[in-house]
Amino acid sequence: MFNGAGPTVQAVLAKTVPVACCALPPAHPHFQSGTLKGLALSSEKRWPDLPNVPTMAEVGFSDFVLDTKQLMMVPAATPPEII
Repeated sequence: MFNGAGPTVQAVLAKTVPVACCALPPAHPHFQSGTLKGLALSSEKRWPDLPNVPTMAEVGFSDFVLDTKQLMMVPAATPPEII
């Protein structure tokens, strides 16, 4: 457990944890720079700045919609077979 999204993002970047879920704003710059890979958003629609990140519904979790934008993420170089 981490105290906020900042430490959560740092733990994924450092590969201390293999996958995490946190609020979108602290992680957003890392998706744009390519250091993190977004797996799915908890919103009803895709985020305009991240058109390649599907929603949870699009990946099979139709009831997983949150008002706070949450994002599943892994380090960008994570192999597809692990994801």
